[in-house]
Amino acid sequence: VHTYLPRGELVGSLAARLAGVPVLLCGKRGCHYRRGAEAVGCRIANRLATRVLANATAVREFVADDEACPREKILVIENGVD
Repeated sequence: VHTYLPRGELVGSLAARLAGVPVLLCGKRGCHYRRGAEAVGCRIANRLATRVLANATAVREFVADDEACPREKILVIENGVD
């Protein structure tokens, strides 16, 4: 299962884990500060995820710092081709 955006990440990751899905990916595509329940939801989803996908190194660093996600869990797949 691949989830994206805070509500989808929380609902999708909980549903995936309850259904026994073996691989859960959470997609991150920007540096957006999350507060309150939204921040808690992102942290729960990151914890349940097999991997967290980021589209840039800056996004990886932001998610690691703001959402307390371990850097080794975050995989960067750049948007463009050099």
